[in-house]
Amino acid sequence: PKFFSFLAILGAIQLGVLAWESSDSVSAWAISGISLVFPVICRTLIPATNKAKDERNDGVFKRLHTVSVVLTLVVLFGNLAMPWLGCST
Repeated sequence: PKFFSFLAILGAIQLGVLAWESSDSVSAWAISGISLVFPVICRTLIPATNKAKDERNDGVFKRLHTVSVVLTLVVLFGNLAMPWLGCST
């Protein structure tokens, strides 16, 4: 949970910096928005993921965990790609 909260805070900081610098980079705004929203989604999935694990509902657990991992990887790779996408202020 702390990991996703930390990522969301970083996403909010990114958005703040873009706003402060009046960036017109659509890619930067999109990636920064994703960097805020996706970790929040992952954080909200944690109780359902834990419940599925506790109830040994492997199908639901695997789906929820996969969603969480994919969203986290999208945030990671999106941020890594920013320099190559021309995301500058």
